[in-house]
Amino acid sequence: MAEENDWDVRLFSCTDDSRTCCSACLFANNVEKIDASNWWGMCCAYCCLGNVYLCWIPQYFKREKFRQKYHLGEDPSCGDLPATLFCGPCAICQEARELESRGNSLKFISTKTLFQHVPCVALETE
Repeated sequence: MAEENDWDVRLFSCTDDSRTCCSACLFANNVEKIDASNWWGMCCAYCCLGNVYLCWIPQYFKREKFRQKYHLGEDPSCGDLPATLFCGPCAICQEARELESRGNSLKFISTKTLFQHVPCVALETE
């Protein structure tokens, strides 16, 4: 087994970077880089499962894969299960910033891509 490395980024440093504010998009971005998962599928899954407080489940398994891929030990301040269950957004930010520290840039989807502009038509009243 490969030697475990320390994390470059702290778990609770999520407020250090304002570019990582949408958890679902950031989660999808992370897992796409971890194992080439479908971005839209993972974003939708995270959102749907979040409505019933279960988004931590795929996040937990993807975090394990993330640690295996980069030979990282569990964060000493908080293991994978508590990190994803109780500190999910912070864990996602930590993973994104860790990926960035390893040379993977963050991908952002423009709101123009997500939502098409629908023209507003005013009806005349008599």
